[in-house]
Amino acid sequence: MTSRFRAPRSFFVVLVALVGVWHVRDLEADPLLDKTGHAIWVSEGQIRAVLTDHSSSESGSVDGVSGEVAKAVRETVDKLLDWYDYHAKVGNLDADGCLPIGPTHYEQQDARLEGLTPLAELVERADDAVVVNVTRVEQGFEYRELKTRVTVELINDLSSRAGGPPAGEVFWFDLRSVSFRFGDKLICQERRDLEQPRVGENLLLLGRLKDRSAGHFLVANYFEVKNGAVVRLPYVFVDPESERSIARLSETRRSSQDK
Repeated sequence: MTSRFRAPRSFFVVLVALVGVWHVRDLEADPLLDKTGHAIWVSEGQIRAVLTDHSSSESGSVDGVSGEVAKAVRETVDKLLDWYDYHAKVGNLDADGCLPIGPTHYEQQDARLEGLTPLAELVERADDAVVVNVTRVEQGFEYRELKTRVTVELINDLSSRAGGPPAGEVFWFDLRSVSFRFGDKLICQERRDLEQPRVGENLLLLGRLKDRSAGHFLVANYFEVKNGAVVRLPYVFVDPESERSIARLSETRRSSQDK
């Protein structure tokens, strides 16, 4: 009979501990993450301050941005400007100098494989479905990407489930659409089929509250809401004849969760 080697339990305890230490060191070593492991956000104003200040060293800071993060901001902007120069030469930019961007896989993950999907089905299948009020829209830098960040305040959780976020809770989501002008250079990418959220308007958000401690909502779809109903359905895979009443959509979602 062939004997098998069996590692002592203490070996696995030490192994798990070492992996934890290596993970913590990785977080500490990444200058683009804060002490909690979340990506550092750099506002548009800070980006412009970093780009106009060429005297600071990597160890210094600019307008509250550490030298290492400032370096990453400069590298990201330089690479994007070169990238846009290329797309301009090959004719990929539109008349406004923007690069059109298309839908992501994530926004279609709950859609039907064939035919149009009723909005109610998307609401039922979403991990989280909430109505929010937009309180802030700003552009910035996060982990080597330029993004638009939308800060919102919760009005209504369509699930109304125990342990869900309470009304008034504040969180944010990111969009890929941006428009930065640096002198005579433009970094611009837009979803022409989606309107950019505006401060003061209400939205129906579908997606997942990815990190409640950081207030991060990973948005799949968003729809403008007025007078208790979705105003328009901009996604081509959503049935234009869909139910739009927030009250009825909420009732449908709660009924499906009770089954």
